[in-house]
Amino acid sequence: MLLREFLPGDQEAFCSLQQDQDVGQFMDWLPRTREQAEAAFLDALEQQLMPIRRRFFYAVEVDSIVAGSVGFTLLSGDSADCGWFFRKNFWGKGIGTMAVALLVEDAFAKGISKLKASARSQNIGSIRVAEKCGFQRLGEKNGRVFFEAINSPKM
Repeated sequence: MLLREFLPGDQEAFCSLQQDQDVGQFMDWLPRTREQAEAAFLDALEQQLMPIRRRFFYAVEVDSIVAGSVGFTLLSGDSADCGWFFRKNFWGKGIGTMAVALLVEDAFAKGISKLKASARSQNIGSIRVAEKCGFQRLGEKNGRVFFEAINSPKM
């Protein structure tokens, strides 16, 4: 498994992932139309070129296939909101846990001290990924479970 920046050649894989009904059932903003997915893809590429970057979106590659996407968006101070989603045929195989663990490591290496995440209450897979990757459950509201991970300095 590889976590990497999106490349121009990933557009079709990115768009099909964002248009997928199975993936969209757990996301408030998915599935997207083709136009919306293409705009999001261009934004992901443009973010890579920004001198001061706010959003970090990564392709999760498994056996040369874009299996999903993980990323974070900087908030105020040194905190960020993060998220992840994967193609259905990669669910339940540990890919999400590995990818999110790498995402957390990347965010903390970039100076983020607090990562926030949430998942729909019925999205047991994402809830388990968050817990396995060190996120602490903060509570539940309006059908969503909220989490945070704190970067504790090593002693």
